[in-house]
Amino acid sequence: PNQVLANVCESLLRWNADLSYSPGLATKFENPTPTTWVYTIRQGVTFHDGTALTADDVVASLKYHLNPDVGSYWNSVYRNVKSIEKTGSDQVTVTLTQPDALWNQYMAVSPGTVESAATLEKAGADYGNPSTGVNCTGPFAFDSWTPGQSITLKRFDGYWDTSLTAKAGSVKFVFLQDPNTRINAWQSGEVDGGWQVPPNAYAQLTSSGKG
Repeated sequence: PNQVLANVCESLLRWNADLSYSPGLATKFENPTPTTWVYTIRQGVTFHDGTALTADDVVASLKYHLNPDVGSYWNSVYRNVKSIEKTGSDQVTVTLTQPDALWNQYMAVSPGTVESAATLEKAGADYGNPSTGVNCTGPFAFDSWTPGQSITLKRFDGYWDTSLTAKAGSVKFVFLQDPNTRINAWQSGEVDGGWQVPPNAYAQLTSSGKG
């Protein structure tokens, strides 16, 4: 799931290959007290529907995990959160009940994902389902989802970080549960690559030069 999500949605910070983190949708972060984190939100970023990213979207996205009706998978990350507030036109402040050494690191991965506040409100309980998808800021946008078969993404030409503009016009993730079907799809070139490669197929795939 995160392979798809990471191409479509972005977090406040970025997790780098050397395990460090750097600015993402937040241009900077500050930790003025042991229980306070202040994020400056990047300007000039648009969601896939063309609307502008604001501090209000960040507040709504982070608070989403605190809603018991949502039942967020990442609720435990927010266990020490006291408040999440917009404290400036481009500033969001998170106040914790106690110091949390992992909090800021989590803002570089899924718990720090930012979605459009308007989309969250409009979709309600259907948010993230095949019928609604998501409306984020990543290099690819949600295109379509056929349950049990595939998810298709399309390049977002309005992506803010031009150094990471998507090279492909579209990407299709197909769900092939049968191992032999996956092997055949790789060998034929129908599918470029995937996960859970059966060990007995290593030799075949190595010699074929495909997949």
